[in-house]
Amino acid sequence: MLIVEDNEELRGVISDIISSSYTVLTAGTGRQALDVLAVETVDVIVSDLMMPEMDGYELCEFVKSDMRYSHIPIIQLTAKASVEDRIKGLEYGADAYIEKPFSPKHLLVQHH
Repeated sequence: MLIVEDNEELRGVISDIISSSYTVLTAGTGRQALDVLAVETVDVIVSDLMMPEMDGYELCEFVKSDMRYSHIPIIQLTAKASVEDRIKGLEYGADAYIEKPFSPKHLLVQHH
């Protein structure tokens, strides 16, 4: 599982939650996530939306439009909670949308 989150502390918390069940890779930006994808096999991406360099929408659009990665489910994790934000995420190809603050159990069961 690849966690893409620019907040180092939150990235660590999410990693801790998930690492008991999954091998976890991390990236601080969408661009770093692309570097990870180029060399690692990833089954699920959990991505923040608001990040420098390449935001979560752009990352989602890239992943879903690239045949090498388009099969990878993307869970968007964000504080942006409006219906418009959810719709935008889904339009960019996200498979799920979880609002911050989130329930660890909700995150763990979301990709099954």
